[in-house]
Amino acid sequence: MKTWNGVISLSFLMLLAAAYAQIVQPEISVRSYEDIAVNDIAPGVHTRFVVGDTVMLNRVQFDEGAMSPLHNHSEEQIVTLVSGRMRVASGEHEYILEPGDVVIFPAYVLHQLEALEESVTIEALGSGGHIWQGELIRSIKAGE
Repeated sequence: MKTWNGVISLSFLMLLAAAYAQIVQPEISVRSYEDIAVNDIAPGVHTRFVVGDTVMLNRVQFDEGAMSPLHNHSEEQIVTLVSGRMRVASGEHEYILEPGDVVIFPAYVLHQLEALEESVTIEALGSGGHIWQGELIRSIKAGE
């Protein structure tokens, strides 16, 4: 019985070593926002998407008066206002954002952003690569 346990253990270890040898170590990626294509998702709303496997980070520049469409999505979203002033609306709630303010939109909650002056946001969404644009859901890879 000991012999069989040894053979089974050795076989398992060899199989595990072979599987481990197949794992490819991921590498980091360094990009500049300036090198990433701009996607205009609404008039005056200029977005640069940085897409990972499980998270997406957007840098969005809003022209004064520009508004995101009233929308929701299946991903939670966190928005940080870097510069400018914005109005954020969700349901019956409305807030004025100043630089440094952070707003969290739970999944499926309708929301809209409006730039009261030229503004820049950094936005994080889970489930990398999926965005809402009109009625179209599509995947975008950074730089496309």
